[in-house]
Amino acid sequence: MLTEVVGTESGGKVPPCHQPLYWLNQHHIPGELLANQWRRRCRQRRGLRKPVNGEGETRTGELAAVSLGFLICKIIITMEKKTTDFSGKWKMKSSENFEELLKALGVNVFLRKIAVTAASSPAVEITQQGECLSIKTSTSVRTTHVSFTVGQSFSEATVDGRPCTSFPKWETDSKISCEQTLQKGDGPKTAWTRELTNDGELILTMTAGDVVCTRVYERE
Repeated sequence: MLTEVVGTESGGKVPPCHQPLYWLNQHHIPGELLANQWRRRCRQRRGLRKPVNGEGETRTGELAAVSLGFLICKIIITMEKKTTDFSGKWKMKSSENFEELLKALGVNVFLRKIAVTAASSPAVEITQQGECLSIKTSTSVRTTHVSFTVGQSFSEATVDGRPCTSFPKWETDSKISCEQTLQKGDGPKTAWTRELTNDGELILTMTAGDVVCTRVYERE
């Protein structure tokens, strides 16, 4: 996207108003660092470049370009800091492979049937403040509540109730992935992801070994 906006070839001169985008595109500089570099450059330019006869219009043009450069930097920083909002009350729209997931975790047939029936219409409520999320899931059998901060490990339980340590991270701008490590005992590798789609749906995946359960939610 940035390359199309810049529209310049390697080695060519970049207009002042495009320089922040060009630097970000070519060197992958974070927006905040880019803004600081641009401010220093502008201060140096204001201190070293003094208008002389006939340069008034050039000076005005440079200042306009500098102002536009600051505006572009602010836009980039704002875009970087935007966090996907998962908050709301959610109802399940579809579910695939939930019983297969329980089977992969070693849950017996009797308990699997009870769990599948109980989890057929869960009520999910998510509250969020920045990187901190709190998720409450209620079924006819039990209610679970987990709170975590993306980028920090926390304790929770696997789908079959075993204590584990989880580490959530942003996989994309709208998707959180989390790997789980059992605190005691052995078992298949487990993980989950939560993703907010462009259509406003919440997709939850739960993994046990090679088995993946996918549940789709929509806001109430």
